[in-house]
Amino acid sequence: MSRRYAIPGIPGQVAFGANARIWIVAAVAVIVRLLYVIDAADDPAAFVPLVDAGTYHGLAVGLADEGRLDESFLWQSTFYPFFLSAVYKVAGASILAAKVIQILLAGITCLLTVRLGRRLFGDTAGLMAGLVVAFHGPLIFFDVQLLATGWATFWSVALATLAVDLADRPRIRTGLLLGGAAALAVLTRPSFVPVAIALVAWLAWEIRRLPDRRPGWLSLAAAVLACGLVLAPYALAMRAATGHAGVVPPSGGINLHIGNNPDYARTINFRPGFGWEKLLAEPQIHGHAPDPWSGQPWFIGQVRSFAREHPGTAAGLLGRKAAQLVSSRELSRTFDVYLHREWSALLSTALFKLGPWGFPCGLLLPLAAVGLLRNGTRGAGSMLVILGVLGASLVLVFVTARYRAPLVPLLAILAGHGVVTVWRMVRGRETRRLAVAAALVLATVVIGTAPGPFAQEDVDLTAELHFGVGWNRYRQEDWVEAVRHLQRAVELDPALPAAHNFLGIALVRLDEPEEAVRHFETAVRLKPGYAEAVNNLRVGRTRLADTLMRRAETLAQAGRYEEAADAAKQARDLATTTRRPDLVNRITHMLQAYREDRPWQP
Repeated sequence: MSRRYAIPGIPGQVAFGANARIWIVAAVAVIVRLLYVIDAADDPAAFVPLVDAGTYHGLAVGLADEGRLDESFLWQSTFYPFFLSAVYKVAGASILAAKVIQILLAGITCLLTVRLGRRLFGDTAGLMAGLVVAFHGPLIFFDVQLLATGWATFWSVALATLAVDLADRPRIRTGLLLGGAAALAVLTRPSFVPVAIALVAWLAWEIRRLPDRRPGWLSLAAAVLACGLVLAPYALAMRAATGHAGVVPPSGGINLHIGNNPDYARTINFRPGFGWEKLLAEPQIHGHAPDPWSGQPWFIGQVRSFAREHPGTAAGLLGRKAAQLVSSRELSRTFDVYLHREWSALLSTALFKLGPWGFPCGLLLPLAAVGLLRNGTRGAGSMLVILGVLGASLVLVFVTARYRAPLVPLLAILAGHGVVTVWRMVRGRETRRLAVAAALVLATVVIGTAPGPFAQEDVDLTAELHFGVGWNRYRQEDWVEAVRHLQRAVELDPALPAAHNFLGIALVRLDEPEEAVRHFETAVRLKPGYAEAVNNLRVGRTRLADTLMRRAETLAQAGRYEEAADAAKQARDLATTTRRPDLVNRITHMLQAYREDRPWQP
């Protein structure tokens, strides 16, 4: 597919083949993400990993620095923390290094998207698909987070490409690559387990249609063997290290329960903290051992009971999640991509909402629907299998922007084909087909816009963002920044007991015990029995009593006995509640001196 093009304004002819255009689009994707990292430098969470990103970061640092590998490592899928620990082993615990490598991975994802789109639907469709991936706002955001999203997106297009290669030209090498990629995808996200099974079934169907089936069966067998050769030793190694196989993480059970229960609107919005910890403890309350693997069957049993006892409600919930899957808006859970637009002009341009309609998915999905309508390419079957199975797995569990992102490259290929198809209809004046395409676009827009708002959209994560940043600064003993972000968190959401507690500790460190005590008292009021806050309140009151006593002594020495007495009385009340006999004794002597109208000498 090599051609030569004349570039206006430059003398002579310049070789500019189709392969060069693929690399240019991939380079654009890399440059856009590098610009985003620079543009979003003021984002308070830019280099502060929060929630799952914080978990991955901590696991990776522990493995890279100390070789720590325990049960907690297997709670979520393990490929990404292993990848991150390898980066940290080479570059230190450098978040920037991890971001740069993930940006390069995004460039490869874009390159594969162009290649697959070009192979299935031609040059124009492939290039348009690559440009969609390059400028897709949610992908730009997630590609630079310490999350497995970028890798999951890469695996989705890599598996589709390798499956098409194997179906068209069966080779042992292609089968080995496909099997290895499928295994790593499974270790990245468990939703790739049914994808791998479905691809084997699709390839078996395609091989039956080949004139010479033997190379096809051998290649498919090589794929299955390669997948097993990666997963089996890995499972044995994890069992030896932690006592558990670790191929499919135990978090799958609780995630399935969160997305399938009568109180879905509440559980889908559970935040890290008391409510989440209470949910995790449910299996133990019902007699299961206190570990995630023992608790997983209990959560799965709850889902089965829900489906059996409330079939209508369960079916309606699946329908609601199907509407979320095709929504033009990006749904949050632990990450709200719209929230981060505030700190990036680039992200604000590539991602926005106009009322209930969201860009870019509000444009991508209708065009993909047109491409799907006019899909006459047999090789696109692998792509449709992945789209269908991954989409179904999201509907079965729950839908968020982060988990929907791996569908984007494949949807972009269909959308590129859809644009080319519409253009051909226009040029050919195919009025009836254009009317059908327009009706399909309109229907997709309505389906993607009208339903909602969904439960995930009722939660403002701004306070949680500042709490997460403040807590990270607290752990680093950066008390000033910790106070700044934690104060912002409690201003936005006064009902955060942990934020009040940590804010109080930071204020004590900054020698502001009076304000600290107020926040400790608020934490205890919001969450009675909050043992840490109760203890901190006692310590804070002691510190405040000491501060008031010093103030009283200073005032007494200056002859301002009435003001000194007021401060001393406040200190006595606090000292009594904190059981400080030494301080109570000093205050008693001071007050006695005041009553006898004589100078106080500490």
